[in-house]
Amino acid sequence: MQRSETEKSSEAIRGVLFDLDGTLLDTAPDLAAAVNRMLAELKLPPRSLDEITLDVGQGVKNLVRRALEASGGSAAASALLAAALPIFERCYGEELGIRTRPFAGVVDGLQRMRRLGLALGCVTNKAGVFAQAHLERAGLAPFLDCLVSG
Repeated sequence: MQRSETEKSSEAIRGVLFDLDGTLLDTAPDLAAAVNRMLAELKLPPRSLDEITLDVGQGVKNLVRRALEASGGSAAASALLAAALPIFERCYGEELGIRTRPFAGVVDGLQRMRRLGLALGCVTNKAGVFAQAHLERAGLAPFLDCLVSG
């Protein structure tokens, strides 16, 4: 009896690793809410979701630096950046999971891969405390065997 291509390929692949932000979850709305709360506390003007989404990448420090620069803060002043980082982290912890949702097809895809017996994991530069909370609140944690975080 011949096996299907899916059965053959599932023997060769034993596990799959996924990125978190922008792959499994749309986290941009929560990031934007936290950025704008941080900017408000620093008395700087808010930014749009689209603007903030373009700034996402290469970690929290870069996101905060870009937001400060774009809002007229002197990000070159290390004191402002140093003051802004803990504000952002607090705000993000409070906003985390409120607006974040799995992308369409993610849950179905994870279920199908589980049925094939694949090990599943998430690799992200996001801090572990935030990454784990996102996965739990979005209902994805039970699908994953491991989380590798920043």
